[in-house]
Amino acid sequence: MEGAPLRVAFCFMPMAGHTNPSFPVARSLLAKGHQVHYFTHESIRPAVESTGAFFHSVAAYHAAYSEERYQVDSQIRLFAGLIQEHGLKEGGTNTGFMMLNISKVSNLAVELQLPGTLAFLDEVRPHVVVYDAMLICRDALFAARMRGIPAVSLLTVAGPGAYADHMTAGVAHEAWVSELEGFAPHVAATRRLNEKYGLGLPVVEPPLLMLSRATTHLVTTSESLQDPMYPELAQAYKAQGATFAFVGPLLDETEGAVRLGMAKGKEDAGGSEVLAAAREAKAAGRRIVIASMGTLLTSNLPGTGWEGSGVGEDGRR
Repeated sequence: MEGAPLRVAFCFMPMAGHTNPSFPVARSLLAKGHQVHYFTHESIRPAVESTGAFFHSVAAYHAAYSEERYQVDSQIRLFAGLIQEHGLKEGGTNTGFMMLNISKVSNLAVELQLPGTLAFLDEVRPHVVVYDAMLICRDALFAARMRGIPAVSLLTVAGPGAYADHMTAGVAHEAWVSELEGFAPHVAATRRLNEKYGLGLPVVEPPLLMLSRATTHLVTTSESLQDPMYPELAQAYKAQGATFAFVGPLLDETEGAVRLGMAKGKEDAGGSEVLAAAREAKAAGRRIVIASMGTLLTSNLPGTGWEGSGVGEDGRR
């Protein structure tokens, strides 16, 4: 029915930079009369419930539907446990080496995650799924696809070009392919997922096109501030019909709002000199421009941190 309230499922991991931007979106939907359900970690419950949304424990669902193989309380610990279990070591300090190990166990993790995630979707029956675009929440995307539910990603890096840099920084394409093809547990898990769920997953998922299956992508920067895509990547997304909506930093200015790692309220005076200066400027009626740098850009990582190389006129590093 046109105009009828929607049920929207939000699937996120417990990391402030990924989840906090989702809260203004949830509040906006709730204010319009829609229903919001969060499928996430117990530690996020206070922030979720402060928006008026329903909370659902990801650990409870996965423990109930994974034959007791899912014994950790968050998606992050699941991946960390699988990496440790298989003795994987990072081959360097850049983000690409971390993401390569996560990719190696990602289908092993999806095997454990999908039964619980499908049960959650079957119970809530959402009209739309909003999910964290990073690898750790792929189960939400796949489950939505299997149930024929539109999926919208929330991308909290500076656009698809930045996502490509984050995924592969420091790792050559040939090494990425070789590592995944040569990791037998990943190959076997991919085969089992395809046989059981018909996902059609390749052993080597193109690392730069992990966003390809969603309907729309919300990006927490402006179009003018996004990292450029090199031509082949831009053409690939164009061919997929991918839609990127540049929505800005999605700051939650609601008085009393609870966020991961902080609370928005009068008691939140803060000791930051920068914050104090911003408040003083605002009180004086001056305009303030906020450019979100993100935790990657302000890190010391060689590929995506302060010392990272720039992108040339051809769209390449």
